[in-house]
Amino acid sequence: MTEFQKFSKIFKNCAKNIFKDLHFSIKTIDSNEIGIFLNNEGFVIEKTKYENSIKIYLRKNGKSDLLLRSFMIIYGCEMEKKCFEKGFNKLYFDTDEDLNGLLIFLRAQYDKILKKYFENDLMSREIENFFEKIPKKDFSLQETQQLLVESMTYSRRIRFSDRGEIYLLKELDNQ
Repeated sequence: MTEFQKFSKIFKNCAKNIFKDLHFSIKTIDSNEIGIFLNNEGFVIEKTKYENSIKIYLRKNGKSDLLLRSFMIIYGCEMEKKCFEKGFNKLYFDTDEDLNGLLIFLRAQYDKILKKYFENDLMSREIENFFEKIPKKDFSLQETQQLLVESMTYSRRIRFSDRGEIYLLKELDNQ
């Protein structure tokens, strides 16, 4: 069994329990992607190779996929905004319980606000406008590399409790 097949089995079991009452379909899309869809819209989970991390995209009919990170920077609570602004596109997990907490977080966000995103285009436009208005800055190669390292290091600290609450690890072991 490949790394992705193992991940897929665990992920699908967790997702089925968390999203079961909404009649979401959960299916493998690509060699490293799983979809959680309701009427062909929903979440695309991309498992990264060689590490326990995922990227989450929002897939809406007629729109380009949107990173959950972009959505949370605008619509998250203060703690969520802080984490997603400083972090990279990957969300890390160490155990199956961490992964389950991440999915509980995703479900809670769906119930709280993501459902509105899928129902109309107002939020899509607001997100586009937000990112278009950010002043563009040219970074040197060294500044770009430093920013990437800092945001990836920060992302490794972001975790989700078994109740789906976001928090930061105090320290990370040198990995």
